[in-house]
Amino acid sequence: MNNFDNGNGVNSRRPALFMMVNTLERGGTERQFVTMARALAECDFEVGLGCLVCRGEFVESLPGIREFPPRGKLFLPYSLYQRLLLASHLRRRGTVIAHSFDFYANLMLIPAARLAGVPVVIGSHRQLGDLLTPLQFRAQNIILRMCDRIVCNSRAATARLQKSGLGEQKVTVIPNALPHSAFAETIPAMPSVPGVVRIGMIARMNDRSKNHVVFLRAAA
Repeated sequence: MNNFDNGNGVNSRRPALFMMVNTLERGGTERQFVTMARALAECDFEVGLGCLVCRGEFVESLPGIREFPPRGKLFLPYSLYQRLLLASHLRRRGTVIAHSFDFYANLMLIPAARLAGVPVVIGSHRQLGDLLTPLQFRAQNIILRMCDRIVCNSRAATARLQKSGLGEQKVTVIPNALPHSAFAETIPAMPSVPGVVRIGMIARMNDRSKNHVVFLRAAA
């Protein structure tokens, strides 16, 4: 069981880190958020967690996570009010590092962290950006310029940001982390067969952009 800061203030001498994600539904970014939260809680950090919508199968694994719901578009009055609450929360717990994990968390946390005077603010671009509308990409690009660093999980994602004008010194590539359990020996679900090549696809079936249809047609 990991112990996460419940938001009532940090009494530890460990540096206070705050991490935010959109939701806690099953997905690559969400799983990475959980993996990093658990790992950092075992290190020299006082880890605080936040999300925009507290739903999904990972909620129960992260006790103490705080919800800051925008209830609609991210630039309406209620959303701005939530940013003020978030900034107050960051100041109260003495946050020294704030790290957002996805598009919606970027737009919520980064301005709030700057308003709160957090010394180190880290954004994320964990996709190519081709699924964002031009307006969304431009809005995120403006927000990311407020960061000290931007973490990408691939060189392709980094190249897209640099092409949009973000400097090389601001963007860094850090591949996805894996828990120790990922390296444990397991019995294959489908044992290998000599002379047989298996091709598969791993992607959450939550959006047509994942293109399961193309894979199934090619494999048929």
